[in-house]
Amino acid sequence: MEPLFSGQPFTTTDALAAGVSRRELARLRSTGVLRPVLFGVYVDARSPDDPSTRAAALARVLPAGAVVCRRSAAWLYGVDGLEPGREHDLPQLDAAVPVGHSPVRRAGVHGVVEPLTETDVAVVGGIPVTTPLRTAVDLARWLPRRSAMACVDALLHHGLVGLDELITGVERFAGHRYVEQARNLIGLAEPKTESFGESWLRLRLIDSGFPALEAQIEVREPDGLPFARIDLGERRLRKGIEYDGEQAHCGAAERAHDTARRARLARDFGWEVVGVDKAAVLGRGPGLESLAAELLGVSPQPRRIPKEPPAPDGWAGAADTGAWRADRGR
Repeated sequence: MEPLFSGQPFTTTDALAAGVSRRELARLRSTGVLRPVLFGVYVDARSPDDPSTRAAALARVLPAGAVVCRRSAAWLYGVDGLEPGREHDLPQLDAAVPVGHSPVRRAGVHGVVEPLTETDVAVVGGIPVTTPLRTAVDLARWLPRRSAMACVDALLHHGLVGLDELITGVERFAGHRYVEQARNLIGLAEPKTESFGESWLRLRLIDSGFPALEAQIEVREPDGLPFARIDLGERRLRKGIEYDGEQAHCGAAERAHDTARRARLARDFGWEVVGVDKAAVLGRGPGLESLAAELLGVSPQPRRIPKEPPAPDGWAGAADTGAWRADRGR
C-alpha cells in the first residue's frame, strides 16, 4: 500500500480536502495507521521520526515570519524538552516572532515575542529555527529547572553547542527574566551526561547540598580494556550512584545484569555503586538524600529549590499520542 500523502506530514484540513472524512481519519489514527507528529499534524506511521519528517510537520503549521524556538527547536535537533511524566504527550509548536510583531495565536501553537537577530536563526530542513546556542539559553531560562538542566546537558552532549559558548551567550540576556536560573544551570552543565535521568539525579544531589560528583567515570580491566562507566561518583572514595531508567533497566534480565555488574565493581575494583530509579529521583521523599548521605558519608541538607519559571503551558493531551516517540531512557 502506498504511504498516505506520500509519507509527508499533513493536517486535518489537508485530509478533509483530499476526501478523507473525519470518521476515517479517526479510524486511521486509532488503528495506528497514522502517527501524530504535532498537535493537529499527522504522518503515515511507516515514516521515520527524524529531523526531516519533523521539519516537514512544522512547515505545515509554522506561520509566515515566525521562527521555531524553545522546546520545538530542541525537538527538531533531537532533544525532547517534555516534562517528566509527560514524555508521551504531543508537543505543541513553540514559535517566536521578533519584538514589535504580534505573537502567533492559533490552536496548537504557543506564540512568544523575543528579541531575535540574524545570528539567532538557523535553517533545518527548510524551516527557520533558533540556533542550538540560542535554543539552549532559551530553555535554560524558560523551562522548569530539572527539564532545563536535562535539555542543556543533552545539547552539549550531542555537540550541538559548546559550554564556553553558553557561558558567554547567556550574558546577552543580563537583566531579563529568569536569567539567574540560566546562569546557574549553565554553570552546572555536564556534557558527559548521557540521559535525562542522569541530569535529574545530578541536579537533585547538588540542590541537596552534596558535592558535585564526577560524571561517567570509566573503570578499566587490568589489561586496560574498559569494563564499565559509572554515571556519577567520587573517585577518591570509590563510591558511585547511577540512574536506572525505565527502558534500559526495567526487565528481569536487565536487573540481573545490573546486580552482577555492580557486584563485580565491588569485588574486583573496590567500587561501591548503588542504583536509583525515577521514583526516587523525581519523588518528594528524602530517600535519595538519605541513600547518598550514607554512601558518601556526607550529611544531607534541606533541598534548596530556586524560584523557577512556571511549567510550560499549552500541552496537548496524551490520549491521542499513538506510538509517536520512544522513551529515550527516561
